[in-house]
Amino acid sequence: MKCQLNGNIRDGSAISAGSHPVRVEERLTNGKVRSSNLLVASLLPVVTNAAFSFGNLNLEGFLLGIASDDVFVALYQNGKTVRVFDEFVEIAPLPLAQTQLRVQVTDTSPGIYRVILRVNGQQAQNSPEVTIT
Repeated sequence: MKCQLNGNIRDGSAISAGSHPVRVEERLTNGKVRSSNLLVASLLPVVTNAAFSFGNLNLEGFLLGIASDDVFVALYQNGKTVRVFDEFVEIAPLPLAQTQLRVQVTDTSPGIYRVILRVNGQQAQNSPEVTIT
């Protein structure tokens, strides 16, 4: 049995991170279709870089979310979530779909924080450290 995926998931133009139902179908020689049970696939966001600059936390990666997605960024330090952000700054010119995310960081003490990103309930596997000044 072959599985074919149309398009590139990673470029963010077709789908967002999150839990998605998957079903495999095979067309038989007699014209009937054999299908599998539904499975839930967890598509995770990927953070490749996090940097603090001029009061903004800038994230780069893949499947970082679009305006209609449930996205939040948390700053984690010393075993505690210190801040959670769910409002984002528009980036101009517009980057490629879902590859950049910017958060305005105010009222946060200087220090080293772990950055946690969740998109539609799925947390990025990597949580880079960032220094807030």
